[in-house]
Amino acid sequence: MAGLLVGLMGSTIMTVANAADMATLQGHVLASTNKRPLAGARVQIRETGTSTTTSADGAFRFTGLPVGRYTLVVTPNRSSAVERTVAARADNTTNDDVIVDAPVASLDHVTVASQRTANVVARATSQSAPNMVTIRTADDIRKAPDVCAR
Repeated sequence: MAGLLVGLMGSTIMTVANAADMATLQGHVLASTNKRPLAGARVQIRETGTSTTTSADGAFRFTGLPVGRYTLVVTPNRSSAVERTVAARADNTTNDDVIVDAPVASLDHVTVASQRTANVVARATSQSAPNMVTIRTADDIRKAPDVCAR
């Protein structure tokens, strides 16, 4: 019985020691132009292959990491990857924000179409469209400032 008790105490001490040697890496992915958070960026730890996607506020978090140095590979949507070396310390949380070039949205083409129809039909068309469609009435267009007029 005493041997069993010593064995159990030994495994408990080992578990506590291992938990103390673990670390947490967390931070935010921010755009270089305005320091705003980037949601949906992929953050990967190269050495472990573990990855996550940033939340709406640009946050990422990795827990239960062994102490050591890691390479974070951050890939925002439609932008090139950025690498950052970070140190994870025992029984500590490392906060590290990563600044990346913000993706620039671009359109291949824009189509403007015009037709005379009732507002009810226009709204129904907008709601059932498979892509983004904005319906403007003639009154809305008349009220808009003409920035191209000279």
